[in-house]
Amino acid sequence: MAERMETPLQLASDSVYDCLCFGCEESGLQIEAQHFCKRCQRYFCENCVGLHNQLFKTHVVLGKGEKSDWSLAEAKLDYITKCEQHPKETIKLFCKGHRKLCCIYCLLSDHK
Repeated sequence: MAERMETPLQLASDSVYDCLCFGCEESGLQIEAQHFCKRCQRYFCENCVGLHNQLFKTHVVLGKGEKSDWSLAEAKLDYITKCEQHPKETIKLFCKGHRKLCCIYCLLSDHK
């Protein structure tokens, strides 16, 4: 009996994952990450990790078996990307005048 093959888009469309692949997410896909690069602080699926490893040979990449170490990196990344003044907001901007990272609310109120 032949098995039905699913494309990555079909596999990703109805799934919810803890960690999504950075490369796939940039392309609009939601593919579960199988690897985490400590240096880049990014998650990668099986397909994308190969290219990453070719480009960045000295980076340390953790596999799914080392997933317990991912949470520490994720917590650090979350701390870095969240606004201090508006904790629910993600930092997306840089104010050249104040030389400071900020969220959209900071920009509207303090960084004109």
